[in-house]
Amino acid sequence: MSYSPARTLTRLGHHDEREVDMRPLELALIRRLFSYTWPYASKRNWLLTLVVIRSIQLPALTWILWIVIKGPVTAGNVAGVLWGMLAFTLLALTTQWVMHYRQRLALELGEAVVFDLRNHIFAHLQTMPMGFYH
Repeated sequence: MSYSPARTLTRLGHHDEREVDMRPLELALIRRLFSYTWPYASKRNWLLTLVVIRSIQLPALTWILWIVIKGPVTAGNVAGVLWGMLAFTLLALTTQWVMHYRQRLALELGEAVVFDLRNHIFAHLQTMPMGFYH
């Protein structure tokens, strides 16, 4: 019997049917699911905007720290350090605010889409003939 990594993995408890779970997402499926967000376009667009803002804010926090350390801290400028602390604090607070509303919008949008999907499936099941259920 020759050595086979696939056979070894199967013997260790990994099943071949799990390979189906590891497939990459199909673009057609993503597009189809994305179509369920059209009734909630405003909420979806705000969510995408907040995602972009958040992706800018996190590196900006690091950038502010770098600027303050390189400038006022190395120069011994106490007023500059205080202004840097104020800028960092304000950016950190707005980052938290953006994160809160981003999570809130994502949850609301997700719940609305799942609700619509369930209604769509239920309506489809209502049109199926009785033979389908046997």
